[in-house]
Amino acid sequence: MAKVKQEKLSADAQCKGLVEVVVQDILLKANNVRFGKEKYYPASLDVSFYAYLHDRITGAAPGF
Repeated sequence: MAKVKQEKLSADAQCKGLVEVVVQDILLKANNVRFGKEKYYPASLDVSFYAYLHDRITGAAPGF
């Protein structure tokens, strides 16, 4: 609880209770989520194919 400095008050000041305030803070943190993606490898093409993840999921290898 935050208190008023008494030396800042006049002699006739009376406490009238508490006032609640809300302070919004911004918290930045990593949120790691593991997704499973199918992987196919056709030997005839010598390349791997991965399942597609939604556009809003970034940082993943491209998929199909």
